[in-house]
Amino acid sequence: MSHESYRNYQLRAQRERELREQQRRAEEQKARGAALADLMRFQSTLDFVSKEGLDSYAKREIADIRAQIKNIENLSTDNPMQARTLSARLNYRIEDLPRLCAVLKEEHLAQQRRLEELERQRKIAEQQAKEKAHLQALSAAWEEALQGWSDKSARNLALDAIATLHAKIFTNPQEHNPQEIKEQMAALEAKFQGILQAQQAQEQQALEAQYKQELLEKHQANLPAHATLLSLAELQAKVQKIEQAQMKKAEDEAVRKEMVKAVYQSLQQAGFSVQAPTLDPEKDLVIVRAMRANGAQAQFRVSLDGVLNYRFDHYEGKACKADMDQVLPKLSEVYGVDLGEERVIWENPDDLDKCAFVDQRYGGRGILNVLTQHLMDPLAEFLFTHATDKQVLSGRTIQVVQAGKAFDFDLI
Repeated sequence: MSHESYRNYQLRAQRERELREQQRRAEEQKARGAALADLMRFQSTLDFVSKEGLDSYAKREIADIRAQIKNIENLSTDNPMQARTLSARLNYRIEDLPRLCAVLKEEHLAQQRRLEELERQRKIAEQQAKEKAHLQALSAAWEEALQGWSDKSARNLALDAIATLHAKIFTNPQEHNPQEIKEQMAALEAKFQGILQAQQAQEQQALEAQYKQELLEKHQANLPAHATLLSLAELQAKVQKIEQAQMKKAEDEAVRKEMVKAVYQSLQQAGFSVQAPTLDPEKDLVIVRAMRANGAQAQFRVSLDGVLNYRFDHYEGKACKADMDQVLPKLSEVYGVDLGEERVIWENPDDLDKCAFVDQRYGGRGILNVLTQHLMDPLAEFLFTHATDKQVLSGRTIQVVQAGKAFDFDLI
């Protein structure tokens, strides 16, 4: 190759190199301009996202984008081609950034709403649990206070007031507490115990007044005139004595009835003709009279206190003793009648025979002794026993009846 040809070759080669370098530089400049333009657009998008307040929802994404933008800025000076390539790749992320931020914002807001709802539900559940526990505490306090009434009658009387208190408390339970229930229920109990006691006192007074009136009406005949002024206890004490006396009288009357029956049957069995028993209302004596065909008589007087007095008269000799021996043992042995000792003198007719004669050795004194023994002493005993009250003797006559060789006495 000639020198000229070689030189031309070198010139062409150099020219080609210069063109390629120029072209490279132009492309780099173009790439740099494109990259810088992209960076400006990227920054504008970032500013928009920040202005809209969306950057807080994609912090990691934006931080990564800013790092890549910084890298592209650095490469745009030394390697604009690489800078353009990277900016082209980043462009898709930048264009999607507003949408991504909006989506992330919505997800964040949705999550926040979910969390808020969960918190709201948690608070509701917590409040419901508190209200339930409070209601249970109120119910337990109510039941304890209700069952704690010492007087069930007072509680029954207070049912309406208790129902009103229950409605007041459990309509708005959160406004009340267990201590309040305890205090208000205690106040109700005290109030209605007082009301019940007042009612019971009135009822008791009415019952006592009614009972007192019944006692007065029932026992009017046996009570003193001032009985209406007595207290119930005093009246009951008097009525008790009256009833005890009436009961004793009834018992004594039953005993006397049996004694009269025994006397009646004994006299009949002894062959006497026995009259129906009669009652002497003044002396309260039942009198049984009996006679024999020969004129002999027997009389028995039975008092309410069980004292039996008898008399056999119009007898001759020892016939009286024979009838007495026939009648009296039956009363004692068969019918169980206690004859006592006041008529033992009749059981020894021999003594009567002796007393019937005057001991003439003593003259007038002997007569006086016989009269004293058989008339005056028995009369004095009769008066002492049966006529201690002057009013009993007033206007009445003492009847002296010869009983064999002795005397018997009666008031007529």
